[in-house]
Amino acid sequence: MLSEIDLGVLYIPSGPELELLYELSRELKKNIVVYKANYICNGAHLCRTLKPASLSQAQLDRLNTIEKLFCDGQVIVAYEKPLEFADSLT
Repeated sequence: MLSEIDLGVLYIPSGPELELLYELSRELKKNIVVYKANYICNGAHLCRTLKPASLSQAQLDRLNTIEKLFCDGQVIVAYEKPLEFADSLT
């Protein structure tokens, strides 16, 4: 199953973006993944494989604020820490 996941959907940040995402991950105590918004997957979807994080409204607002800084159509998703498989896979 994991070998079928299309990792081409991932956006790999660098420099200031990467630092901002590390800071967000530490602040929220969640794993942070950035996806290419308009990518068409050719395999399994990582976002359907991992359990999304439960976020408070304040945490979600913070994530959305950071996401708006990514102006090229990326989507930021928070996952539980440690990572867990989605309920549909367990």
